[in-house]
Amino acid sequence: MSYPLAPGPGGKARSLAVLHGIDLDLRTGETLALLGETGSAKATLARSLLCLPPPTAGAVVWMGRDLMATAAPPAAGDANDPDRGGLRRARRDLQPLFPDPAASFDPAMTLGAQFGLVLESLRPSDVAADRRDHRIDEALEEAGLRPEAALRWPSALSVAEAAHAGLARAILSEPRVLVADEPA
Repeated sequence: MSYPLAPGPGGKARSLAVLHGIDLDLRTGETLALLGETGSAKATLARSLLCLPPPTAGAVVWMGRDLMATAAPPAAGDANDPDRGGLRRARRDLQPLFPDPAASFDPAMTLGAQFGLVLESLRPSDVAADRRDHRIDEALEEAGLRPEAALRWPSALSVAEAAHAGLARAILSEPRVLVADEPA
């Protein structure tokens, strides 16, 4: 992952490489933890693994599929494919756990409404609309909250409740991998 810098002498383009030569393998049941000093690009790596944004070079491969190719804007003929390249499946499998979950929620929607959108987007056919509320309740309970939390607004959550709600949202789609940046 590289970030552009201001042009150098003579207008020459410059960039700062913050990640290079990273090769990770994660197998079922394994936990991988990266330790490093502040500023060592751990958060950049986490976002790169999720293609948020896609890395500037290399590949992010999940289950044999290059996520960088699926994250690219669709070609003119591909615009009608709702899951071009399997990106929806990858988003379902790889869920982020944000460092500031309260800031990652939409303040204009209840938790339940936001969770419903997650299921509608990532599990449209395998979690029927009439079962979504039940799945949301399950995820909230798994994360240590009561189902009534679905009726709450993000601004009404304590810091600890927001962390639990962030975990509930991350596990809602039953991902295969949680990518956590500074989990509490």
